[in-house]
Amino acid sequence: MLKCFVLEATTTARREFRRYVPSSRQQSSCPLNGGYHDASAPFSDVEAEQQPNGYYRIPDDDMPPKEAWAGWPTHCACGYEFVEDDEWQVFGELLYRRGDTGELTTLRSAPPGALWRSTWLEHQPHWCGPDGQSWHCKTPGGDWHIDGRASNCTMPDDWEHRCWVRHGVAPDFTVDKEGRTCAAGAGSIMAGSYHGFLRNGHLT
Repeated sequence: MLKCFVLEATTTARREFRRYVPSSRQQSSCPLNGGYHDASAPFSDVEAEQQPNGYYRIPDDDMPPKEAWAGWPTHCACGYEFVEDDEWQVFGELLYRRGDTGELTTLRSAPPGALWRSTWLEHQPHWCGPDGQSWHCKTPGGDWHIDGRASNCTMPDDWEHRCWVRHGVAPDFTVDKEGRTCAAGAGSIMAGSYHGFLRNGHLT
């Protein structure tokens, strides 16, 4: 059983130098990172610019040409050494503050049990719960959009129902089939290798 916690968005973004090999150019499969060579290193935090659609713009217009940058990763964690033709990227992510510890983290680095509002989806009512909010949860097997659509939904043309019905206040959510819902599953979630439930703020 894993206790959940809320992530609150800040207005600060963390920028990273990233090297990776696109899947179309993979010469060898990486045993890490989902099968492709990838590595990043943080280099600065900047103020992000909130957009009307709920997204944030992370400034990059102060960056010099890549040849002048220091700190680029040279190797993937598996040992692969990047070559000149591999991708160079300035990668930025918004920082979130953990409600239980105050620690700052990105969504990508957050551990299982993290819950966060996906405010950029809240202008579309069919991606929201009855409170008008849209929530994601990081499970041990990957990210789960609680207010989203199940892959095995039996009512794909009905946007009024919810495949998972969310109850309570974060982080003490319970998700089940008690409400207007479809016949998909029994309120459980399958994400990667994880299959379980969200009950009273705990992933079981």
